[in-house]
Amino acid sequence: MLNLKNLSAGYKNDEIIKDISITFPSEKLCCILGKNGCGKSTLLKAIDCLIPSSGEITFSDLDIKALSIKDRAKEIAYLPQNRPVPQIDGRLMIEHGRFPHLDFTKKLRDRDKEIIKEAVEITNTEDLLDKKVTEISGGQRQKIYIASALAQETPILLFDEPTTHLDLPNQIEILNILKMLKDKGKTVIAVLHDIVEAFTFADYIYVMDGGKVVAEGNPEEIYDHKKIAEIFNVSLARDDDEKSYFKYKIIKNEN
Repeated sequence: MLNLKNLSAGYKNDEIIKDISITFPSEKLCCILGKNGCGKSTLLKAIDCLIPSSGEITFSDLDIKALSIKDRAKEIAYLPQNRPVPQIDGRLMIEHGRFPHLDFTKKLRDRDKEIIKEAVEITNTEDLLDKKVTEISGGQRQKIYIASALAQETPILLFDEPTTHLDLPNQIEILNILKMLKDKGKTVIAVLHDIVEAFTFADYIYVMDGGKVVAEGNPEEIYDHKKIAEIFNVSLARDDDEKSYFKYKIIKNEN
């Protein structure tokens, strides 16, 4: 399990997340919900030690903060919401994920090639390997990025809004890939902006507000929690339509 104890972090003198103590269960798809500016992205960056923080971050018996950058990259793969689009093909982008595991020669060994092949198969990106990342669609690009994160061969995967700016079919495809990853033993932590998607796909949900986690539990436990209505000004209802892809639907609150 990934444990956070009294974790606080921010930028310069502005503390964004405050004294967070939570546990992310292993081999589950965990989703973080909250309004813009509540600290969701900051939390992911702090977990991956990309920004200074106080408090503890441990995984199994490992002190994540004490690891070197290379060793930490063998434990945690992080896919940010926004990143520069490199002028390289999909194959090289995915191969970049193996860099923490390569020796000084930087040459791919048979084991590296096997891991890359598996990442390509999971994300269904075979037909994108020889295409420039700058010349493919947003959904295709996101699958290449996920394949690169998979190639890191880490037990923990962090995704910051992986479905943003994608149409619904691509959103569902990406979310199904995340489910597949946790079924393969990965601990997947994703910031999502869509409440219905989070409640449909997540095993565990964390609700953030004002830099703190104000509610946590499985979807059924969070379903009736007042914090959803308070923060988002909406209520959830179960969607019993057999034709619906989602388990829940949003009902606007009347003020």
